[in-house]
Amino acid sequence: MTSFSDIDASRVIFVAETRRKEVVSEFTKDMKQRGYDPERIDLICCDMWDAYLNGIRNHIPQASVVFDRFHIMKQMNKAIEKVRWAEQKTNKDLKKTRFIWLKNPKNLTEKQAEQLIELKKLDLKTARAYQIKLALQFACSLSAFLFALSTAVAASVSILAVHSHAASLAVHSHAASHLVKDLFLLIR
Repeated sequence: MTSFSDIDASRVIFVAETRRKEVVSEFTKDMKQRGYDPERIDLICCDMWDAYLNGIRNHIPQASVVFDRFHIMKQMNKAIEKVRWAEQKTNKDLKKTRFIWLKNPKNLTEKQAEQLIELKKLDLKTARAYQIKLALQFACSLSAFLFALSTAVAASVSILAVHSHAASLAVHSHAASHLVKDLFLLIR
């Protein structure tokens, strides 16, 4: 299932029963039939599926695309696992450490935390990838905080410029999705 929502109006505006590449085209066609202009859409939050991104590029090209934190971190965790998997072939210390690298530090057991400290002392690509993940989590948290703060300020004082700044922060978080790919290339 694929759903399109109007965040400002807090309502679902289109639902497709399946997840297909044509869904963005169907959405824009439906909007036009109901008297709405898809060209007024300026921001879209979606997952990183190429079919959605191509559909947005073809049918809503003026919209900026923002990837949500869940999907960004999911990609980062996949990248860490790929690095760990390759590196464990030559370093047996990495065997059975998968969940250490995937968990947040505060969720590690005492034994896992101790093991992580020891692993960080080694010159591991996996450890570097993990540090990039933590930095990315911090950046996502900071971006979300700044967006929420500027949105709250805008709502309380009704200043258009602040609303615009809040939207701009969301657009810049789009860069985080490219950051994951770029950082993964760096640690290869």
